[in-house]
Amino acid sequence: MAGSLALGSVAAPAGAQEPAPETATPSAEMQRWQGFAHNPDPEAVAPATELQRWQAKRRSLQIATGLSGGFMAATFVTGATLLAWSFWPRPSDCCDNDAFGESITMMVMLPTAAVLAIPTGVFGAQLRRHERERPSARLRLLPGGLQIQF
Repeated sequence: MAGSLALGSVAAPAGAQEPAPETATPSAEMQRWQGFAHNPDPEAVAPATELQRWQAKRRSLQIATGLSGGFMAATFVTGATLLAWSFWPRPSDCCDNDAFGESITMMVMLPTAAVLAIPTGVFGAQLRRHERERPSARLRLLPGGLQIQF
């Protein structure tokens, strides 16, 4: 051990031998199985993971459908209320009785409600399609018998 040691290097104890290099190479079959164990096929998804992904996507579609439907309903109810209020008889001595503000607001709110119906329909159709693509049970043959996975 003459000379200097670099920082961070570790010297082997006296009398220790270098490990012998492997002379036997693993068979092609063993290499294939080892490669499979370390690099699984990205398309092969565990059924539980697949079901969890499906449920998460379903939940996000339910939230999007509910929110867009709620905004559409609130906008429509506001516009319809203002439409009814503009025709509601009021005493003439309380105000100008022109209902100009209500009319303008109603003319904005009702078309906005119609426009908000579009994402509600789109998210609803996506949710319906997603419900039809629900993962189903799988029957697998294992060494001990059959296994049903959902």
